[in-house]
Amino acid sequence: MHSPPGKACQVDGADSDAVVEECRAGYYCRLGAPSPTPTDVSCVDDEKTACLPGAKCPKGYFCPEGSSTPVGCPLGTTGSTEGAIDNNACSPCPANFFCPPGGDDSGLDTKCPKGNVCPEGSAEATKCPAGTFNRVQGLQEESQCSLCPPGKFCGSEGLEEPSGACAAGFYCQAGATTQQHDAQNWPEGSGKCPPGHYCPAGMVSTAKKVPLRPPQFRKRRETSAPKAITVQKVDRLIDDSKML
Repeated sequence: MHSPPGKACQVDGADSDAVVEECRAGYYCRLGAPSPTPTDVSCVDDEKTACLPGAKCPKGYFCPEGSSTPVGCPLGTTGSTEGAIDNNACSPCPANFFCPPGGDDSGLDTKCPKGNVCPEGSAEATKCPAGTFNRVQGLQEESQCSLCPPGKFCGSEGLEEPSGACAAGFYCQAGATTQQHDAQNWPEGSGKCPPGHYCPAGMVSTAKKVPLRPPQFRKRRETSAPKAITVQKVDRLIDDSKML
């Protein structure tokens, strides 16, 4: 006779003498658990058949009485205690980390990634907003995201680096979210390059606009006009023709 999930079957002799009881709080009992407080080695099966006894509730989980599987700590919390019996053993995820269900505090390898922030109690990382970026791990507040620098734009959420330079023909202040000027998404003091000036990519302000150079003309080389034929040359040509 195998005990059902969530229960333990302590056999003493024949099947009819089996004692079935609830799995104790702080443990979980799978099919065939021989004890209400099973451990990884509590399954003794002389016939060498498959046996899944259960175990003590692991960190990051809790196990009420009669549990067949551990229950993960709620989103945004973590558990540091083995054998927890309810979610009172789960505590808010510390700032700079995020805690998916069933998270434990051993190593906390879910440190907040670059481009994100993680306040206390985070179930997942929160992306830095467009117009900002973040090069480091473990930030906890949105205010710690770096504003996109002048001359650059940050066009999406969760950036580790600015998206690139603002487009040629425009100038942009810190916090731009698009490459070309957009009155709704560009900060005050940004805009299109005004007439009479040119703005290379990454131009930052009106104070640094570069005026167009005046047009430069090349001096044309003077070419000498053909020399006029003198009267003497004409007379000589006539005399030469008479001799023919």
